[in-house]
Amino acid sequence: MLVHFDYDGIKKILSDFYTLTNASICFFNSDYEPILAYPNTTPKLCQLIKSTKKGNMMCIQSDIDGCKKAKELLRPVTYKCPAGLMDTVTPIICNDTIIGYIMFGQIADKSIEQNALLELVIKNISPYGISVDEIKSAFGELLSFDTKHVEAASNILAACAGYIHLSNMIKIEKNLLSEKVIKHVETHFRESLSIHELCNSFFISKNKLYDIFSELCNTTPLKYQLSLRIKESKKLLTTTSMSITEISDWLGFSSYNHFSKLFKSETGITPSKYRK
Repeated sequence: MLVHFDYDGIKKILSDFYTLTNASICFFNSDYEPILAYPNTTPKLCQLIKSTKKGNMMCIQSDIDGCKKAKELLRPVTYKCPAGLMDTVTPIICNDTIIGYIMFGQIADKSIEQNALLELVIKNISPYGISVDEIKSAFGELLSFDTKHVEAASNILAACAGYIHLSNMIKIEKNLLSEKVIKHVETHFRESLSIHELCNSFFISKNKLYDIFSELCNTTPLKYQLSLRIKESKKLLTTTSMSITEISDWLGFSSYNHFSKLFKSETGITPSKYRK
């Protein structure tokens, strides 16, 4: 699917959230890539971490893991990043499809004694080559929330995600190529189809073909074709006087036995029992 973003509208939402909470906030696309952030500069401690190659990779992976957790639970998730700070991420859902994520973070947990938290942060990130003095200085500038503040900010974040969707700040454009491929299989499901022929017909790779059916149909091309054949066979078995052999031939199965075997595999019973 093709996704179009209203960058100005989304940035205004991020700005409003920051005005209310003073927490840095970032918008990610469905591939976990950061698209917009407010403010443009991250907290000093995060800048220090990301200034190192290992620290930057750690931050990127932490963001991805957080988004994946929100995707799994379909709700806002608060977790600790490898540095020991709190991040919260929520999915943006449109028609049962996740089209992006919003994350705020780099928050010091106020429920933990701050000197103890500082020692934990030093232990976590000093191995990246960041001096203790730099860490202490940057730590003092961090925003700190207690549990109630995190929960309140998380609820506002979820409301922002819903508003972005309802205000059409993210628009999904259907992929015409994908639709054509699916439509071709639906139109020619009685015919003998091969992966090679489908790829050649639409000038796509085998991987692309499988990606299309995985995303839109949650199955493979040939399994989708089989599901269409079985669906049509059920209709013919219950609404016509065609023999099972005639149905098998009409739907393009190689033989009565092959049809019967596949039908039973998909439905749990034979065609004759289904008809009865």
